[in-house]
Amino acid sequence: MYSDSDDDYEDDGTYKHERQERPCPAMRIMEDIEYRLKLDAYFVVTDEADKTPLEPGKQRPTDKELLRAFAARPGLDIPQDWRRWRIIRFFGEIEGFHNGELDLTGRWRWRYQQLLAKWNNLLRNLAQLRPHIIRSVIRRPIWDESQGRAVERPLVVEVFDDDDMWKTFQARWKLSSSVEFHTFIHMLQDVNRALASNPRPKFQQMTLVDLPPELLAIVFSYASVRNCAALGATCKFLHNVSFDFVYRTKQFILFPPFPPSNYAHLVVESNDLVSLRQDLTSQLIRSRDKCIGEMHFLMQRKDICAKLEDVAIQNNWPTSDFGIENLAAVFTPPDSVEVFGPLYERLGQLLQHLKLTTLRLVAISLNQTLASNIAEHASLVTLISSCSQVDQPLQQRIGSASSVVSIPRNERIRIVTIRIEREEHDSSWYILALCPRLVSLHVIAGDPRNGFTAPAPDAWSSLDFINHLEYLCLDGVHWIIHDLIDFFAASTARGPLRLTHFKLEAGYAVLPEDVGALLRAIHGGSAPLRVLVLDGIAAAPLELFVSIAQLFPNLEALSFLRRETDRQYQARPCQWEHPIYEYAQCLRDMTELRHFSANFIFDWVDAIPYIVNLFEPAVMDYLFPEQRYRTEQEERAGWRRVDGRPFVLPFIAHCPALESFALLSVRVHWSCTIKRSEAEPYDIVDFPLDTGVDHLSKWLPGLKGRTAWVIDDPRKLR
Repeated sequence: MYSDSDDDYEDDGTYKHERQERPCPAMRIMEDIEYRLKLDAYFVVTDEADKTPLEPGKQRPTDKELLRAFAARPGLDIPQDWRRWRIIRFFGEIEGFHNGELDLTGRWRWRYQQLLAKWNNLLRNLAQLRPHIIRSVIRRPIWDESQGRAVERPLVVEVFDDDDMWKTFQARWKLSSSVEFHTFIHMLQDVNRALASNPRPKFQQMTLVDLPPELLAIVFSYASVRNCAALGATCKFLHNVSFDFVYRTKQFILFPPFPPSNYAHLVVESNDLVSLRQDLTSQLIRSRDKCIGEMHFLMQRKDICAKLEDVAIQNNWPTSDFGIENLAAVFTPPDSVEVFGPLYERLGQLLQHLKLTTLRLVAISLNQTLASNIAEHASLVTLISSCSQVDQPLQQRIGSASSVVSIPRNERIRIVTIRIEREEHDSSWYILALCPRLVSLHVIAGDPRNGFTAPAPDAWSSLDFINHLEYLCLDGVHWIIHDLIDFFAASTARGPLRLTHFKLEAGYAVLPEDVGALLRAIHGGSAPLRVLVLDGIAAAPLELFVSIAQLFPNLEALSFLRRETDRQYQARPCQWEHPIYEYAQCLRDMTELRHFSANFIFDWVDAIPYIVNLFEPAVMDYLFPEQRYRTEQEERAGWRRVDGRPFVLPFIAHCPALESFALLSVRVHWSCTIKRSEAEPYDIVDFPLDTGVDHLSKWLPGLKGRTAWVIDDPRKLR
């Protein structure tokens, strides 16, 4: 009744944990909480499984088996128990029918009848157990208003006189192990109170097809392609509305016949690698031919081709040896002309029938023919490459080109994202030679700890996109950036830069003198830099801040996150070398600075030189915290313990245009907006923790995942 559904998993037991590309309203109450907790549990169990050595002859359990075994662990912590929220949801759905407030699934009579049948059956089972229920006294912390703290008080609760009987009841109804009996009884009592207040359920009268097509189009825009297709299959009216959304995107995926965790077992347990390679190649060809057949079908459907805007070609077969001996010997690489050539040829033919805006290439090899087809595509705006490579002949042509005219190029592509797997001179960089008029580039490291380096020097002359680029986001560069400095120096020698937004994020710390050299190289190209994000700097000397202010006095936003040690590869609050007010003084000449953020540690003594600030209530609450529960009044008033105002005051004093400020690491700990008026010098509106991060998104890419800047001006995409 309350266990996780098989719909949460693929046929091979793999957990479906893909997130929506944008916030989507939950179809059922508490669905978002359940998803987040289950995702956390998924990461825990998969990490444990990866670290546990397997016995010879045994395979790694599937995600379904791992998660269900995890949920069945005795004494599971409440924050890790997603099944607990399915119980709460069941009771909440019954209350919702009687209160007249539920969720997007709707208050339908058939749904209520299903819930009511389970509810009545549950009550009958509880009635049979009534003779075994006794009252017991336990001690629980309860907030005492008079004392201003939590005090342990005795509490009378209902318990079973037989623990085995309660466990049997839990197993029968699939109750979570973290749900105690008295908690379960309190849930039942809440439902009974709702039923007593509103004895008659309130069913809704309007159906989905009663809505106008304009509103239905908004509903479909929030749904996944699979859900759009399912909803559109219910009737002709919804089918016509859903057509644009169902066929807006298309994926061609080459599926391997086994999960990635079994790669090593195939090689280790095989006695004949030649036969194994032949068998795997034949399965790969069957998967390839299936994709070719789907492409051929689309080419015959002009109505579908006219709707397609986003196409992805995704190779899920291994493209790396993962450090496993003989693995590369049994798998066909994506640059194999014999195996992958027909697929790339048919993809090129399909592109001629489409008017795409987005093309996604995942783990494929770009050859001359496919590159030419991409270059000839007239409507393509966005190109996304993940773990894809450029084959050797095309690399040589790009590297040896005496003129960029001899290279296939598409001047209409404005946005590119590439994910780089290899540490040094990955061939993915050569893809950028096809896009000379880029506006936005986002480069992501497959392994953030090792990072990626700049393109190979022989390709620099063909990578003239850098002189047209305005938004550059480098997530996961290698901590030695000498080649990146040389790349920018060579680009500035070719002509001026247009860079306005630049983010440099490294796993392990980059030396501040190297960062200074990189910024001087960018300044040498007369780049009109407006937004600068530096994440992963080994130190924060005042000289670097002075240099930034001198090189780019017109900066509108500056974010600086340093690393405290050379073994730290993720941002976290840390101690800086100087008092914070000295850093604010270094920025006093930046009269247009509207935003500043940093990973200052919460050390109130170093915040500003006035020790009297320590006696402010918020600071005293931080320095002398006591475990307490928030009252309902405090929740409404936005009660919080963290106050970052002592950090922002020096920057308000020295930066007259400052509008927002944030203390952050991998997330936002505290942020605020600053409002100035003639009546008052300033007014600080603060946001605790991760709330209110929307006003920071234009300054800080990556707050909600590894995303680049959003281009607000559509004219730049023409």
